[in-house]
Amino acid sequence: MARTYQRKFLEDGTLNPKFKPRPKQWKKQPSGKRKSKQSLAEDTLNPAHEPHNSSNRENKRRASQDKLNVLLQKLENRKNSYVLIEHLKHAIRVINRATTSPLRRSALRLYLMTLEVAEKNQSSEVITPTLTELIQCSICPNCEKNLSTEILFCSELCQQEAITVRYCRRVTRDDQRCMKHDVQEGIGIRLLMLLGGGYPAAARKISPELRKQIFERDSYICRICGEPATEIDHINNSSNDIENLRAICKPCNLELALNRAKTVTMENDPDLFISIERYLFNLATRIALPNPIKVCDDEVNWMSIQYHLRSKRKNNKFSAAQNL
Repeated sequence: MARTYQRKFLEDGTLNPKFKPRPKQWKKQPSGKRKSKQSLAEDTLNPAHEPHNSSNRENKRRASQDKLNVLLQKLENRKNSYVLIEHLKHAIRVINRATTSPLRRSALRLYLMTLEVAEKNQSSEVITPTLTELIQCSICPNCEKNLSTEILFCSELCQQEAITVRYCRRVTRDDQRCMKHDVQEGIGIRLLMLLGGGYPAAARKISPELRKQIFERDSYICRICGEPATEIDHINNSSNDIENLRAICKPCNLELALNRAKTVTMENDPDLFISIERYLFNLATRIALPNPIKVCDDEVNWMSIQYHLRSKRKNNKFSAAQNL
């Protein structure tokens, strides 16, 4: 028999004593804990939200990266942002521990040193050596060694070190850019080459004809993994002999460079580790200071400076030859 429900009020407007309220009809709830609207909104705005099958390490890295991006957006004036810089340095340390790439770790280590130097608000108004001294004395703008010709740098190592400093000065002025993985990989490769004595670019320079010949011989296929080849690898040394060259893809070339590198820690080689830390700190000082302390560190005006310096040195050499 169906249950009937009485009306709440009688015809005369009085309350019905037999009135029984109708029970509320509840909708069926989904299984599991239901999220509130605020939680759903936070998940939508939070890119670090990942499925439960992701590793804890990856979730930790992503969460730290998101926290770092928020801090970077607020970090507009470093001189008055001591607390933000401390949080930024902490986030970089967390990402440094979470990442597995040694190149990114070395780049983040250099960036952390740069922040520590910039935090002291150091400034340099003196550029050594000056442009006039570079023209008159013919010295290397990076290491200040005497030069006998009109060349700019005494070695490829000094030239590549100056290039790295200028590149890092441009990158560190944009905190969002220096947190990109490809930028960190690029800085890590540059540091790896510098610590190894520099890359012999002149000795390993390959003509376009020889480059095309190697690619055609190997059918544009990587000799290691079989993927499409994009680069040429020197197998044993810097010789450009055709038997010493092979087509290779970029990931394999990078893996070979990392395999040839030596891992230095405070335990296995303390002297070398301390010298590397001192070298990185010197680079960080040249990168962090608002005014470049060397002429070759000027990331804005170096193109015009080097053109002027080359022409002046060439004229000085020509004048000296005429006087003889």
